Formats: sequence, structure tokens, C-alpha cells
Amino acid sequence: HGTETGLLAAVIVGTNSTAILHGMLVCTDALFLATTTVGGMLLLRLLAHPGRCALVLAGLALALGYFARYTAIAMLPAAFAALCLMPRTMPLRGRALWFGVGALVGLLPHMVL
Repeated sequence: HGTETGLLAAVIVGTNSTAILHGMLVCTDALFLATTTVGGMLLLRLLAHPGRCALVLAGLALALGYFARYTAIAMLPAAFAALCLMPRTMPLRGRALWFGVGALVGLLPHMVL
């Protein structure tokens, strides 16, 4: 997924009129975009380099995206697909558990507030 994918993503965001017009506003959109992008990248990374740390970080990033905007819930099918498709270094239950730990840590402020 290297440089070409990053360049394509930059072109898509850079030519998106909504992103350009609202780029001057400081809103939760920037945090949502950053956290869901990082979460998506971590989900892709899980396919190549599975591990507990990557699972926790992906769960944390997507939970923070949900904390910023509720529409980040749309990333759950991608997370489920990544959990199912990643190499079988641990059982699915273990993968879901570690992903859930990261998500729980990220959602803790939301639950407390």
C-alpha cells in the first residue's frame, strides 16, 4: 500500500470541495478524519503485521474517531473484516479481545462524560 496509495488519498482529499470549503473551520471533522484515517491504516497494517499492539492501537484510533463523530461507527465493518482476514497468529476471540481493549480505552472518556 505504499507511496502510491498515500498520494492517491492526498489527491482525493485535496480535490474534495467539501474538505476545501470547510478546511478553515476548526471542528471535530479534522479529528474525525485524522483518527479514522489512522485507524484505517492500522487495520490495513494488521493484515501484513498482526500483533496485539497493532490490534490495541487500531481499536484506540477508531474509538477516538467515534468519540469525535458518531459516524465513525461506519468503520466497524472494515474492522471486522480486518480481524477476520488477518493471519491466524491468534484465535478470532483473542483478536477481538485485544481490539476491544483498545476501543474501550478510547471510549472511556465518552463513557465517563
